[in-house]
Amino acid sequence: MKKFLVAILILFATISNAQEVVDFMGIPIDGSALEMMAKLQENGFRRTDSPYNNTMKGLVDDIPVQLAIHSNSRGMVYEMDIRYDVEDDKAQIAQCVNNLVGKFKGNPKYKEVQSTMITEDDLAESKLKKEYLGYYAYFTQIGANGYVAVGLNRLNYMLGENNGNPPEKDFQLWVQVKYVNAANSPNG
Repeated sequence: MKKFLVAILILFATISNAQEVVDFMGIPIDGSALEMMAKLQENGFRRTDSPYNNTMKGLVDDIPVQLAIHSNSRGMVYEMDIRYDVEDDKAQIAQCVNNLVGKFKGNPKYKEVQSTMITEDDLAESKLKKEYLGYYAYFTQIGANGYVAVGLNRLNYMLGENNGNPPEKDFQLWVQVKYVNAANSPNG
């Protein structure tokens, strides 16, 4: 009887100490990629024909997005990247980043770790090539083991021959939000 009570107490302590995981639209960033994709399909997202297996498209706040779901070696989802398809216009990009930062700041479910609003001037080409890429805001989800990051990323590509000179490099910007379940991270 004594062993039974100890086992019940240990079970109760384990359950009460269990943490939630970060979620997106109420869907936990957890489980297998196929399970998560099925839940996302119920919310209107659809799989893409991308060569990358776990990608989807849909709308978030009426903005077209692309999702990439990443799993660890055990097949558990640890991260979801959301790429907002805003036009390659610096004013719209800055507005999208700032709206997202404000959305998380104003949500009592999240705790701000660090955040910075950006301006159109911050997106000047000379600055983008050096310093203004990366994440502008980090938030933890209260009671969850993970975080959310809002920022900019870029895709570098070659423009082609330049009068016999090497091709010029150019890039396209996009707004990115990363949801991370730290408990499932490959290093965790």
